[in-house]
Order: sequence, then C-alpha cells, then structure tokens
Amino acid sequence: MTEIAALLARQPIVDSSKKLQGYELLFRSDDPNAFQTADGDRVTSELLDNVLSAFDLDELVGDSPAYINCTRNLLLQKTLINPDRFVLEVLEDVKLDKELLFCLKKLRDQGFTIALDDFKLDMQTAKAIPFVDIIKIDVLDHSKEEIASTFNTVKQHKVKLLAEKVENYQMFEYCKQLGFELFQGYFLCKPEVLSGKKMESNKLVVMDLVAKLQNPEIDFDELAGIIDKDPSIAYKLLKMVNSSFYHRSKNVESIRQAITILGLTQVRNLVTILMLSKLTDKPNELVITALVRAMMCQLLAKNTKGTDPGGSFLVGLLSTLDAFMDQPLDALIGSMPVPESYKEAIINFNGLMGTILVNTMLYEQGAWQKINWNQLSEHNITDYAMRDAYCNSLKAAQALQNL
Repeated sequence: MTEIAALLARQPIVDSSKKLQGYELLFRSDDPNAFQTADGDRVTSELLDNVLSAFDLDELVGDSPAYINCTRNLLLQKTLINPDRFVLEVLEDVKLDKELLFCLKKLRDQGFTIALDDFKLDMQTAKAIPFVDIIKIDVLDHSKEEIASTFNTVKQHKVKLLAEKVENYQMFEYCKQLGFELFQGYFLCKPEVLSGKKMESNKLVVMDLVAKLQNPEIDFDELAGIIDKDPSIAYKLLKMVNSSFYHRSKNVESIRQAITILGLTQVRNLVTILMLSKLTDKPNELVITALVRAMMCQLLAKNTKGTDPGGSFLVGLLSTLDAFMDQPLDALIGSMPVPESYKEAIINFNGLMGTILVNTMLYEQGAWQKINWNQLSEHNITDYAMRDAYCNSLKAAQALQNL
C-alpha cells in the first residue's frame, strides 16, 4: 500500500430498512497532535488526493456513494471528482451567502448531490434548503422536541433528512417514526434489545453452534462434522478458501483439506462469521463491521509479541456478538467456552488483546484523538500500521463478502 500521511475510516449511512446507502469518509492528519488544529481545506484536499490516487475507491466504499466534508474554498474551486461517486457535505461553519448558494446550484446542475452537515435551522440555513438534497441533523446535539420541530419545518421542502450520530436503536426508531429517510451512527453495532426478552429460536441455534466452535477441545473430525451439516456454510467456506485472498496455487476441494491447510483456529473463526451472517434480521453492514474488526485485530496482533493473531481475530469478532444476538455482551461471553483472557479482553479491554480491541474500535469510529498512541507504540503499533491494518481489512472483508 502506498504510504500517505493520512488516517482514513468510513461510517455507513443506511435507510429505514438498514440497507446501505453510502459511507461518510472520515479523515485526519497522521500527526496525533494535529487532530484539533488541522486546516479544513487541507484536510479535505488531502482526502480527495489520497482517495483518488493512493486508494481504489471501490475498495473503500464499493459501489456506494462517498460522503466527504467540504469547506467553502473547496466548494468554490472547480472540482474534477465524479459527481456519481461523491456526495458533497457543506460543513456547518461555511458561510451560506449568495456566492456560495450560486456555487451549490452550479454543482447540482453538474450532477452533484449536496448535503448540509450538522444542520441548525436559522435565517441563513433556511435560505440554503432549496439548493441542497440532503439535510443532516445531529441527534446527539438536540432534544427530541428540537429534532421533531426541525424535521417538521424542513420536511415541507424536497430534501431527504439524515439523522446522524444515532447511537442506539431507541433513537433510530424515534427518527424513523418521524420520517427520517437516512441514518448514520453506531446503532448497527448495538443490540436492539438488551434484557427482558428471550433469545429467538434461530439465534439460540446459531449461538449453540458458535459456542461449540469455540470449545478449546474441539478436534478435526468434530469441526468438519459441524461444517458438513450445513451445506451453505460448507460451500461459502470453500469459496473463501479458494479466493484470491488466500493465494492458493491449487483448489481446496473438501472441508477436511481446508482444515488441514488453514488449521483449526482459522477455519473455526471463518465458520463463526459465516454462522452469524445467516441471521437474516441483521443488516449485512454489521457482518462487514464484525469481519473488518476481527481482521484488523488479527493483523495488528501479527506485529506484536505476546499475543495470538487467531485469538485476536476471535476477540474482535465476539465483541460484536451482542449486536447479532440482541443480548448483553457480558452474559453472552460469560457462557462461551473461551479462555478467561479472551473474556477479559472483550468485556474489560484487559491485556494486550484488550488493548488492540479497544483501539481498533476507536479507529473504526474515527475517534483517533482517543487512541492511546503511546501505549500502542510500546507494542510496535504505529499510526501507519493502524491505518494499513484497517484499509487491508476493509479490502479483504469486501472481497470475501462478494464471493
């Protein structure tokens, strides 16, 4: 991968059915001390340069549109990016005067989709509504009454409303009932029901199989037997193993051959994610998030001493189990036959695997200022290593999902 001075992540944007509608690209300078002082024009300019020259956009967002933050100067400059691939977000501190509004009109005429970021209704922003396609409302920054009031005022116009920073399903449902069409936040990685409701039968079956897979005493024949009982899992596993990701010179033709080549740990980790992906009530983006997190933990563990990459993959994967099962994570993990060190890493972020996990989660959220860079450097994990592990995990996860 080309070395560039950037930390890059993405956040999914979904519709009311939790179907993917795009990604916002998150970007910062690779200097941890520059997070709060980075110049907006330079940040967005570097983001575009990096996306267009150093990365394959398809590896970052697939065929979905990429939302990018734009400053006033960058909006006024002539842009060469493809209007079919990008949504231009007008930052909240951009002065919405006649010159800028005329610019927005020209950009829309060229085919661009325009979004107003962090929208707060006032005389200036009201004048901009006819010139944009999407209005983003930060639901963490407003009361429910304020959200409803702004929504009812803006919905009279021909714009889509996007609720951003939706942190839980309660807020998702509230905004969905109001009539928001798009949603952005970390609610996809949260359980819909924490307590007071029994686990559904299909989830009980999957949970039982996942638990069996994690039994440290599982042997070759038992693992092969679990896989062989589900033809769809066996088929997908063989497609994974024979994909370009594993660089096999010869085709792997049987489950037992796959286990022999990849080993028990790697196969049961792959089968675990395949089992979870069968839960039809969960959005595909959750599966991708779980796979990216697990792969990133594994890649970072390879650069450190004293931790097992396969175990780190499992820790990353199981940290999303509550979102799949809609039950408290500590109860789910407590019942799993995994080592105590794994449980401590997942629940309390203890140990080296816990350190890798919590910082991986912060990275995927774009909360780079909260990452303990000094602690990571002690384990030979740099900002470049974090960035590369994330981007390589995205690429691998999307490739496996497309099989």
